[in-house]
Amino acid sequence: MERNRYYEEIDVGEEGVSQARTITEADVVNYAGVSGDFHPYHTNEEFASKSDFGGRIAHGLLVLSIAAALEAPENEHAFLYGFESMRFVKPTMLGDTIHVKSEVTDKSERSEEYGIVTTKIDVKNQREETVLACERQLMIERKSET
Repeated sequence: MERNRYYEEIDVGEEGVSQARTITEADVVNYAGVSGDFHPYHTNEEFASKSDFGGRIAHGLLVLSIAAALEAPENEHAFLYGFESMRFVKPTMLGDTIHVKSEVTDKSERSEEYGIVTTKIDVKNQREETVLACERQLMIERKSET
């Protein structure tokens, strides 16, 4: 999505594909430290290698955070309103490279100052498998009539 657009400048049906980013050991270690989530699926190779995943996986909320940054360039007229229907469809392994496919699916006027834009988000790995699916809502400033 282009930067610094107002609510009126965004159309239902717009699609986009983000740049890609590889999930690293440092990402997972740093996220565990910040969040306090040291579950062995994320932090213990021996434990995780014996699981159905076959190795360590990235935290789901880490993947969501990275995907949100990849998909939504800074827009001084918008801020995150929320997520709906979020599902972690497949695990994201350390070393996976993810990107985001997005489509604007809905717009609704909230007030004279703001509108809500809903975007379908599919986070894909390097094999084009969906690892996370959700709808993201942004509250976006409306153009003033002056």
